[in-house]
Amino acid sequence: MLRVGGAIITLCGFRRVNIIDVSVEGCEIIDIGRSFDSRLVHRIWLVFSNFFSVPKEIYDQRFDIIIARNLEMLVLSQKWRRELGGIPVVYECLDIHRLMFGSGTVSVALRLCERRLIARCKMLVLSSPAFFRNYFAPIQNVNLPVRLVENKVFFEIFWGKLSSSSVLSASDQRPWRIGWFGMIRCMRSIEFLIHLVSSNPGLVEVVIAGRPTKAVFQNFSDLVAGVPGLKFIGEYEVKDLPRLYESVHFTWAIDFFEEGQNSAFLLPNRIYEGMAFGSVPIALDDVETGHWLRAHGAGILIGRIDEVENVLKEMTRELFEAHADAISRIARKDIVTTEEECIRFVQDLKCLSSGGMVLE
Repeated sequence: MLRVGGAIITLCGFRRVNIIDVSVEGCEIIDIGRSFDSRLVHRIWLVFSNFFSVPKEIYDQRFDIIIARNLEMLVLSQKWRRELGGIPVVYECLDIHRLMFGSGTVSVALRLCERRLIARCKMLVLSSPAFFRNYFAPIQNVNLPVRLVENKVFFEIFWGKLSSSSVLSASDQRPWRIGWFGMIRCMRSIEFLIHLVSSNPGLVEVVIAGRPTKAVFQNFSDLVAGVPGLKFIGEYEVKDLPRLYESVHFTWAIDFFEEGQNSAFLLPNRIYEGMAFGSVPIALDDVETGHWLRAHGAGILIGRIDEVENVLKEMTRELFEAHADAISRIARKDIVTTEEECIRFVQDLKCLSSGGMVLE
């Protein structure tokens, strides 16, 4: 979005792999160390060490604005902004960690730190409005311009592969195929899906692709190996998304990873990706994903996870076609990020850097 909107981008942050890339999507990288999933103490140490050692590359370029994409980078950005002459900082939050809702000493300290740092920011960027309603407004008392940037399909990547009316290439009859693609981090979901395919041979098949979270699954491949009707195909690339979603009838959009907190508030990539290629989302009715789908008149919404079994048993070709038709009637701009959105976003950032007003 930034690139299409006309911005020149330098990426600065931590990495999760040994290899240090030179660039990502054509953007220069300033590497400040390797972090690890679920190792909070190590990440705090990394932030602390970088706080007192500003990368020399920071001084080699002229920056107009900093976008801090998580709390760790927000801490560092407020240090670096002073080194760069007080340029504006934008805080982008894509997930709210469970620690931020706790009552312990660490949780209270993290919230206090975040609250003080946000007060020095010029804009808050969120991927779901529920983050603001349930956390930033009532708990952190944020009073900033807020920009909603949903996890929609990016038009430039999929250009020419989307139509105004999505067409499902999968067979519209049993076995009904469910696709679960992306970050795989919900143990309750995998346990249910294993039960579902095992108890209903010939009714449903499940295809899983993506990156299982090691903090949840020690050996995901072993967990799903040999389960009839369930196939795990590993990681995929963006270019594989059309093929993956067009091979299934339904998108699994249920997540209990941080039940009642982040999982209840987020709007995941998979609902937009699935609908872009004709896959009908299955979601819980009482979370933000369900609220979004209900507002757009689409998707299969359930109150409890075990209701999925009966939904599929009662599914007919006519019912499925009705669900697919509901998806096709959703406005394209609600599923796909447009070029106009990219340009407007960068223009708002320019206003911040020049001291102008952002229109919410």
